[in-house]
Amino acid sequence: MVIRWWGKSFIQLTANSPQEGEVKLMVDPFAVKTIGLRQPKMEVDLVLLTQGELDKDVQIKGDYFLVNEPGEYEVKQIFIYGIPELNKDKQPSGRIFYLIEAEGISVVHLGLGRQVDFTDKQLEFLENPDVLLVPVGGGDSLTARQAAEVVQRLEPRFIVPINFAFPGAKVKLDKVDNFIKELGIKQADSKDKLKISSKDLVGKESELFVINP
Repeated sequence: MVIRWWGKSFIQLTANSPQEGEVKLMVDPFAVKTIGLRQPKMEVDLVLLTQGELDKDVQIKGDYFLVNEPGEYEVKQIFIYGIPELNKDKQPSGRIFYLIEAEGISVVHLGLGRQVDFTDKQLEFLENPDVLLVPVGGGDSLTARQAAEVVQRLEPRFIVPINFAFPGAKVKLDKVDNFIKELGIKQADSKDKLKISSKDLVGKESELFVINP
């Protein structure tokens, strides 16, 4: 499995299915004029939105399957579970968390969510993922401190921060360094993509992986 981050909550995930071959997935693709970064040109099989509708200016190739509502889905042997985020009154906020399962790897994407405390029902899907994509830069989602609390609650094997400040962006967010300090880590390496297989998960306990946008 290969995961790339394109800014904000925009994730590109490529997985291999035993019968379908390579399957490509996007979460929260954005319009270039909105964010200030170029959008990758790729043909995809799945598009997931954590809130709202697909922007009409987003350029996506292929006959893709769109998911923007809570529920359970299976597309080309990729399993998707959409879990509603709850507001402070324990009512659906309109945003969605996703659990993605492929290649024997579980990936949780928290979008631009703000929820810190989770219900037992939510934890059935969100707790102990292999990879946690968590917003950390504040703005319209979690702050660095809140994100660190979420990491402690969900206990992932790999922690991948998203929605933090990056060069050329038109949105104002905090740097990822704030989140790294909250985790008690002095320094973290960064790479252009996260490439993992199920064998890489053996013995892993909350390892931080920063992906360059």
